[in-house]
Amino acid sequence: MAVILNRLTDSVVKSAGPGDYGDGGGLYLQVTPTGSKSWVFRYKWRGKTTRLGLGALHAVSLKDARQKAAGHRKLLADDINPRGTRSADIPTFGEAFVEFVKAQGATWSNTKHAKQWHMTIDTYCKALKRQPVDQVDVVHVQDALQPIWYAKPETARRVRQRIAKVLGFAAARKWRGRENPADWKNNLEHIFKTNNDGEKKHHRALSYEEAPAFMRELAAREAMSARMLELAILTGSRTNEVTGARWLDIDLEKGEWSRVAGSMKARRSHTVYLGPKGLALLKKMHLLTGQGDYVFPGQRGRRMSNMAMLTLLDRMKRREDTTAHGFRSTLTDWANEETHYPRAVIEMTLAHAIENKTEAAYRRGELATKRRALLTDWEEFLERGTTQKNAGAPKESD
Repeated sequence: MAVILNRLTDSVVKSAGPGDYGDGGGLYLQVTPTGSKSWVFRYKWRGKTTRLGLGALHAVSLKDARQKAAGHRKLLADDINPRGTRSADIPTFGEAFVEFVKAQGATWSNTKHAKQWHMTIDTYCKALKRQPVDQVDVVHVQDALQPIWYAKPETARRVRQRIAKVLGFAAARKWRGRENPADWKNNLEHIFKTNNDGEKKHHRALSYEEAPAFMRELAAREAMSARMLELAILTGSRTNEVTGARWLDIDLEKGEWSRVAGSMKARRSHTVYLGPKGLALLKKMHLLTGQGDYVFPGQRGRRMSNMAMLTLLDRMKRREDTTAHGFRSTLTDWANEETHYPRAVIEMTLAHAIENKTEAAYRRGELATKRRALLTDWEEFLERGTTQKNAGAPKESD
C-alpha cells in the first residue's frame, strides 16, 4: 500500500489545535494543550516505536520538516536507525550539563552552588538528560517545567534559566544551533502564561548574573529615581518602602533604617541593617534632601510616586526584563545559590514572615550582624560580579 505524503497544508498547521496531525511517512505536527507546536518523526526500529524530535514550528517550517523526515526514511530504507546516526561528538543534555559544570571551574565560588545545579537538573530534568543535546526542542523543555511552573514558581524559574545556560553552552561548543528553546522572550512566554485562571502573577526579575552589569548602567544615571532604585536593590526593599523612606526612620550613625509596622506588607515593624554602600548612598542623599521629610522627595517635597522607578526602567529600555520588585527575587536567588546564609537570615533580610516555628525562633535575636553581612556581601557581588568564598558560612564562634 502506497504511503500518502504531504497531507498537511500551511493553513492547517497554522490553525491546528491541541493534538497530533500526521503529514504522512512518519511526520507529525504535535500541538500541546498550551498551543506549543513542534515536529516529530515516528518510526519503528527493531519492533519498537521511536519518537525523534525535529524542532519547534517557529524554527522548522513544514517544508524543512518534510526534508528532515525524508532523510530519516532514506536511512531506515538502508537499515540505519536515524537516532543512531548522530555524531559521536554530540552528547546528551545530561552529558553536556556535566561538561558545563566542569567549565565553570573557579568561577563558582563554592561547592554548594554546583550541588544545587545538580539537584535541580537531576530532579526536574530526568527525561531531558537522556535527549541528544542537538535534538532538545521547546516540547522537551516544556515537559520538564510544566509539573512545577505553578506549583513551585521560583524553582521553575531557576530550572528554566539553568536549562537555557546549558543549551547556550552546547551551542558555543557547536553541539547544536544557536536557537535556545529554553529562552523566555518570544518563546516560553507564549506557553507559560501568568495570572491566568486565578494563578498568581510573578514579578519579572533579572538573573543575578545580570545584576552587576545592570547596576553599572544604573550608576551612570543622575536622576533621583536612579538613586531610589539603587537603594531598593542594595537593601532588597519593596517599592513603597523606598518611596516612603523618611529621614526620621534612618540612623546614619548606626547604619539602621527602621520601618514601622503600618508601612510594611506583613504589618510588622522591620529594621534594615545597612551595608556600607547602602549607608554611603543615604549619606550622600542626606546632603541633598536631609532638611526635608522624605529621602527621595517628589514635587513640593511630597512622597515620590510609586511609578518613578518603572518610568526609569522604561527609559533604560529594561521594563520588559525586570521590575523594581523583581530585584528581591534576584537577591534571593543569589543568596540561595551563591552563599551559605541560612534561609531564616535571607527571609528576615527581605522582611518576609517566617511561618516555620524553628526558623521563627531566629527572630528573637533579630540576627542583626548576619543580616548586615548578607547585604554587605550582596553589595560586593553587585560591584565585582563575584561572591566571596564561604560567604555566610558559620564561623566557629557561631
